[in-house]
Amino acid sequence: MKKGFTLIEIVIVVAILTILTAIIVNSFSLFNKKVTLSRDAEKIVSMLYQARTNTIASKNDVQYGVHFEVDRAIIFSGASYSSGATDNDIFFLKTFESLSNISLAGTSDDVIFDRITGATSNFGSITISTTGAGATSRVIFVSANGLVNLQ
Repeated sequence: MKKGFTLIEIVIVVAILTILTAIIVNSFSLFNKKVTLSRDAEKIVSMLYQARTNTIASKNDVQYGVHFEVDRAIIFSGASYSSGATDNDIFFLKTFESLSNISLAGTSDDVIFDRITGATSNFGSITISTTGAGATSRVIFVSANGLVNLQ
């Protein structure tokens, strides 16, 4: 009797290894997206805190805010957002992320903080989410008193 593997056995082993590799790579990709989403949501929360802190501290004697677009968040100074301002601090989201359900009081996509108190009349929520398979999301809440909560 000859010892060794048949062609069928080798093909079955290769198929099983291919399936396991695909599952592992997909799981790692989904995990990486979730970690990146959490990190970027925390970055946006940090931007909101920075704008609020700068406003309360009366930095440059102006108020600050954060403007939201589908693919970015922008810290700006002044009473309203100006896309061409040279001091805007822009944070771009990854290609598989987007800001959606920007539901803020008022008619704009801006959270502007009041001097001295740090309150805002633009309270509400912003959702940051991933696209594609295994899409997940995080919601950022901004209260009327200017405090920020990430869920």
